[in-house]
Amino acid sequence: MATTEEILTEELGKIGATRAERDAGMVTLAGLGAQMAARSLPNDVCRVVLDVPAAADVAVRAIAAGIADVGRLVGGDPSSPYPTLRAVIGAGFWNMNPAVVDAEVVPASDGSTRITLTGTAKEGLIKQRSGEKAVRRLIQAVQLLDDAQHSA
Repeated sequence: MATTEEILTEELGKIGATRAERDAGMVTLAGLGAQMAARSLPNDVCRVVLDVPAAADVAVRAIAAGIADVGRLVGGDPSSPYPTLRAVIGAGFWNMNPAVVDAEVVPASDGSTRITLTGTAKEGLIKQRSGEKAVRRLIQAVQLLDDAQHSA
C-alpha cells in the first residue's frame, strides 16, 4: 500500500492535467513540477477521535458510504479485527487540495466503537487547514458520526 506522502504527491501531480490525460495515466510537465514541489511542502495533520454508539461493522459501512459521497477509497483493510479505511478527499479552497484521510475503527466491549480519523494534506504559504477540513467533510457526510462524542 502506498504511503500518505506518495498518495499526496501523486494527487497533486494530477491537478494540472486534463481529464483525458488523467484517465490515460499521463503525467504532464506541470504535474511533474507539482510532484517535485509537493515533496518539500509541510503536512497539515488533524486527528479527531470519536466514540460512536454503534457496532464496528455498522461504523465501517457508514464511513465507506461517507467516503463515496465526498471522495474516493484508496486503501485500507475493512475486514481486519481493527478495520481501517483510507480515502482521498478534496479540501481547502473549492475542495481542490487533495487530503488523505485514514479511518481506524476499534470496537469497544460495550458495543460502541471508537473511530480515529486522521487527515493529512500538503500546505503551502497560504494555510488552508486542508487536513482538518477533509476530516470535517467526512464527519458531515457520515450521518452516524453526527451524534458522536468528540475527543482530541
